[in-house]
Amino acid sequence: MIAEIPHAHEISMRNPTSGRSHLSVGLQLERCNPNFMWSDDSRYLAVPQFFSRFGLLRRQQIVVVDTLERRVLASKTTAHYFQLESFAQCILSAVKEPLGARLSESWVLPQDLPRFALQPVAWPASCR
Repeated sequence: MIAEIPHAHEISMRNPTSGRSHLSVGLQLERCNPNFMWSDDSRYLAVPQFFSRFGLLRRQQIVVVDTLERRVLASKTTAHYFQLESFAQCILSAVKEPLGARLSESWVLPQDLPRFALQPVAWPASCR
């Protein structure tokens, strides 16, 4: 499976970019940051995603695509910006607010998946 964000645009001056994430199986996710990572076993894809609050793209959540279970989950933890740092040995590590406070956040997958909310994303019929 291949993931790419072919076209990303700056949200606002000096801020991260956002674009549509494409997976080679046909799954697409909107408003993703090109700072995405695969787990070292290639089961999970993690990507920061902007979400709208009151019509403004002001916050990010971490979206995890579980390719084995064919589901998409979003972190309950949010930040203005996330910067993914590593995804090895089942541990996804990120920095919240990399331009400011630089707070570390990590999740152990699959154990920490209850800290994520299942997203209503339909997998393309061709990959079921």
